Amino acid sequence: MNPPRVIEVRKLTHPTGLGVAKVVPPLVELSLRDMVEFRYDGSSDFTLVCPYGRVFGGLVFRNNPIKLTVLDMPPIGEKDFPFSIFCYDIEDLAQGTSPPRMRIKRPPIY
Repeated sequence: MNPPRVIEVRKLTHPTGLGVAKVVPPLVELSLRDMVEFRYDGSSDFTLVCPYGRVFGGLVFRNNPIKLTVLDMPPIGEKDFPFSIFCYDIEDLAQGTSPPRMRIKRPPIY
């Protein structure tokens, strides 16, 4: 079994002194049945919200880290899936590509 793909949420300090978080990479390329691990280097849990329940089998996940597997059948017709990560210690959403996105590659149909 392949190791999980890691999506990091890094806590940074904005020049104003406020905490901000950034998703690295902001666009994640995945395949069906890929294992994914979301990690936050801040001092709290975080919440992952994926508005498509058929990507991971749920809509909202909370922990640190969060380990999930891409399902066999994500929504048909969709290719890029936005997601949000709320970090409790900075009380804000992590920044990405407004919002961060997942791209799920499908095997070719023969």
